[in-house]
Amino acid sequence: MVPGKSASPPSTGRDGAATMGISARSRNTWAMVKSPLAAAHREDAIAQATWEHTGRLLATAAMNCCWLLNPEAFVIGGGVARAGELLFKPFKEHLFSQLSGPFKEHLMVLNAVFGHEAGTIGAAALARDSLVSTG
Repeated sequence: MVPGKSASPPSTGRDGAATMGISARSRNTWAMVKSPLAAAHREDAIAQATWEHTGRLLATAAMNCCWLLNPEAFVIGGGVARAGELLFKPFKEHLFSQLSGPFKEHLMVLNAVFGHEAGTIGAAALARDSLVSTG
């Protein structure tokens, strides 16, 4: 057993998927982003290349969504949005360089209004709606 960790397994939702508390999940996401982000800001070449590569991979996935769904915007939130231009710059450059005119003319890439708290707020809103709908 790891000190400070519960010995009980994660709870399971209606779909049977293992889940953990919202705040714990949010902390874990930020912990995974924080170290490479700090290293990139210290001008660590490997960390900067990692963010560049991550932005390109995310852009490739988004580009495929564009061809299928023709969205008006991509909204990036959660802990990874704290990377700011380290992620957004390569993401936008790669995305817009790969799309043709009709797909990129009005496409917006936005940081979520709630920033790194977007996932937590969205999960809370979903839980509230679920409670309201079940009476």
